[in-house]
Amino acid sequence: MYGGNKEARYQSWIYLWGQKLYQPLRFVLVEYEAKQVILVSTDLTMSAEDIIIAYACRFKIETMFREFKQQFGGLFYHFWKKAVPKLDRYRRKNSPDPLSLVKDTEERARIIRTLKATEGYVLLASIAMGIIQMLCLNYGDKLSVSSFRYLRTSSQQVMSEASMIKYLGRNLFRFMAQQDGLTITKIIFSRQIPAKQEDFDRLVS
Repeated sequence: MYGGNKEARYQSWIYLWGQKLYQPLRFVLVEYEAKQVILVSTDLTMSAEDIIIAYACRFKIETMFREFKQQFGGLFYHFWKKAVPKLDRYRRKNSPDPLSLVKDTEERARIIRTLKATEGYVLLASIAMGIIQMLCLNYGDKLSVSSFRYLRTSSQQVMSEASMIKYLGRNLFRFMAQQDGLTITKIIFSRQIPAKQEDFDRLVS
């Protein structure tokens, strides 16, 4: 757990949960390093050991979401608010779903388009994150992070996504300009407006 081996004691039971005792849950009582926690799983097929390991992996999952949000903006798509009806998390159990009240065909189609756009935005951000992580794993040890990004503490581990993004931000277009055969480079060159000699003269002066 947490990158090392820890000795833990545990006990596990299955109890019925809920006001009417309708939901069976597996409870795992764990004690390690003078700490006591109660873990709960709705998957009754999981063993107590697997539940403990899954709990220990939660920090990695939270770190992944933090990087996905802060470095890639994967959760920053908020345009859905203009098309999707506002949902009330406190609405009564028997009250109608706000989405079911939308009857207009065009408005329903707009909601569907908005949801597809949101899913596509998250998907593209996930692909970008995967590409950056592969670059970090394969080329991070070949780059000197301190030469282009200030770090409070030095690290001998794999380069972070933030450092790779910073490096690409400074060098990506230079790499593309050196590869004349790339399709994206050809498109950029074809759309550039040639600079006039007087523009250069003004820059020099």
